[in-house]
Amino acid sequence: MATALGDALRRRRASRCPPGLAFPIWLVATGALAGYCPVIPGTVGSLVGAAIALLAPRPSPAACLILVPVTLLLAVAVAGATAAALRASDPPVVVIDEAWAMWAASLTAPRRVGALATLGLLFRVFDIWKPFPVRAAERLPGGWGILCDDVAAAAFAGAAHHGLGARGVALGRAG
Repeated sequence: MATALGDALRRRRASRCPPGLAFPIWLVATGALAGYCPVIPGTVGSLVGAAIALLAPRPSPAACLILVPVTLLLAVAVAGATAAALRASDPPVVVIDEAWAMWAASLTAPRRVGALATLGLLFRVFDIWKPFPVRAAERLPGGWGILCDDVAAAAFAGAAHHGLGARGVALGRAG
């Protein structure tokens, strides 16, 4: 009982906004606290991105030309500021990278739960496996290193998803 209470208190302290960081930045960086999930925080962050993709209005292709780079720059800044406040190069609680990459990859995928689940699985495979240049992108400084490996993994996942769909593989036709 005492151990469980101590663990709960440590998690609560750990989930507080770090000193010197604005609360909204911390909330965005952690995917509305999804990054504090005790297991698989990156996958939970990806689920946040998939939920945004399902629930938010899909932007037009012209709007994507502005929205994608602007939100990427904001995500880089948020991730970099949070990592600096936590004094870590890529803290596991920062899941804006997975959420942003999953959302961006979903912009060209069918808007169905099954298709997004397939895309999400492919994204996590490439994000964990880190084939070249995904691992190399991770070495960039600050928020760029946090985001760019996920951008590359999302690009691989999107290409694989479209390739499978073009070959007639069922990509979550139901849902």
